[in-house]
Amino acid sequence: MTGPPLPANEERARLDRLRARFARIAERLRRSELQRLEDPDTLLTPEDLRPEHWDEDCWFLGFYSARGIRTALEAYGILRKLQAQGWHNFQIELDLRDRSDHRLRLYADGHGQQRALLAELVAHLGRVRFPPLEPHAPDEPPDAPVDAVVLEWMTLQAPGLPFSPDRPRLPGQRWPGLGIGPEVIELLYRMGLRLRREAVIAFPAYYHNAVLYRVRFNFVSPEDEGRLRAYRRDLADLSLAEASWAFELGCVRDRETGAVVHWQGPELCMPLVGRVADRFADPRYEAIARRTAEAVHVQLDRERFRARLAAQLETEPGSDPSAGA
Repeated sequence: MTGPPLPANEERARLDRLRARFARIAERLRRSELQRLEDPDTLLTPEDLRPEHWDEDCWFLGFYSARGIRTALEAYGILRKLQAQGWHNFQIELDLRDRSDHRLRLYADGHGQQRALLAELVAHLGRVRFPPLEPHAPDEPPDAPVDAVVLEWMTLQAPGLPFSPDRPRLPGQRWPGLGIGPEVIELLYRMGLRLRREAVIAFPAYYHNAVLYRVRFNFVSPEDEGRLRAYRRDLADLSLAEASWAFELGCVRDRETGAVVHWQGPELCMPLVGRVADRFADPRYEAIARRTAEAVHVQLDRERFRARLAAQLETEPGSDPSAGA
C-alpha cells in the first residue's frame, strides 16, 4: 500500500478498469501458451496427458506451466511494473510435491540482491460448502458445494527495501510490499475463470488483509461482515496500519465486557458465477450483517497500545505505523 487510500468509489472505478483491461488480455492468451513447457521441443506422450499426472509433473493447479505463468505475467504487465521498480532476471519456481497445496514462487535480481523472493502463493482446487444464511426447513435441501480456487497463503514483498512514512510496516511484513496487490487479485479472478471455478476463497491472516481484499471479496459469513463494519466504524480515527497493529498487539477490546478482541482470519469469497454472487446480494445477508454491526462495539486500549507499540518499534526499527497517519 502506497500513499493514502483512494475513496471507495474511485478505487472501485480503478479496479473496474483494470478488470476490463485484463479481460481483453485474457481473450488473447491461448491455453497452449499457458501450458507450454520450458523445453519447446518436449514431446508429451498420451501417458503424460493423463489428468492424474498433471499436478505432479509440471502444471500448477493442474493447468499452468512455469513458462506459461511467466507468459501471463508478461502479458498482464506485471513483470514490466516490477522492472520499473528495479527488478530483473525473473524466475518462476513451482513446488507441486504436495497435491493438496501447490506453491508458486517468483524470484528476481535487483537492489544488490540475487534471487530475492518477491512473491509466493500457496493454493489448491477444492469444494467448499457455505453455511446457510438461516436454518433450512426440514424438507429444504442444503446449497450445493462450490468449486473454488482456495488461496491458503500469499506474500508480496520487496526484499532489502526500507519502509517509509507512505509505506509503514504492517503486521506479518518483513519487507515493504510491491504495490501490485490489485493486479494480483485480478489475476486470481482470471485464473478462477480459466479453471472454470465458481469462486476464489481466501483467509486474511491480518486485519489489513481483510480491509484491502474487501474491495473484491465478500465475507462468507454475514456476521463476519458485520463485525468488520463495526471495527472500521469504532477504529475510524486510526490509520489502517495502526488498526491492524492494534489487533496484532492485543489492544482492541470489547466495549461492554473489556475482553480483548482477536482477529480471527474469517473466510472470504470472490464470486465468479451468479449463484455464488446471489448469496451476497440476498437481503437476508445484509440484514444479518447490519444487525451484527449494530450489536458489536469495540474500543482501543490506548495505554496498552502505546506501550506495546513502543516495544515493537524497539525490536523492529522503522516499523512505526503512525508515521504515515
